[in-house]
Amino acid sequence: MKTYEVTRTGSGQIGVLVKQEGCDTALLKHCVVHSPTGFETGYSGSGPADLALSILADHLGVTPDRIGKIWKGAWSWDDSKDPLAAKALRLHQEFKAHFIASRRLERGNSYEIQSAHIAAWVGNQVLR
Repeated sequence: MKTYEVTRTGSGQIGVLVKQEGCDTALLKHCVVHSPTGFETGYSGSGPADLALSILADHLGVTPDRIGKIWKGAWSWDDSKDPLAAKALRLHQEFKAHFIASRRLERGNSYEIQSAHIAAWVGNQVLR
């Protein structure tokens, strides 16, 4: 099971550690779609949108370059080229609203999102 630990550093930046049993901890890679300046949390903007997309993409096994290959901007992408990347793009704004936007962080604090919670949420989105 993966755990995504979202932390606001002492300097104010948001970083995400991806922890998985039996594997080395890694930094989450940024899927740059809305915010070229990086991740954010605690509101419904571009930084939180990229945080949501990056976590969701990683959870689905999609790399940032795969997102970049199908993203055409202005809410347009080609589902047929990479269905999992398209799924991450299609769901990331709702994911942001559910997991990211309401979680404000002060410097030095963090919160975690478990992959089991993400999987359950994604499963519920498919059922709608």
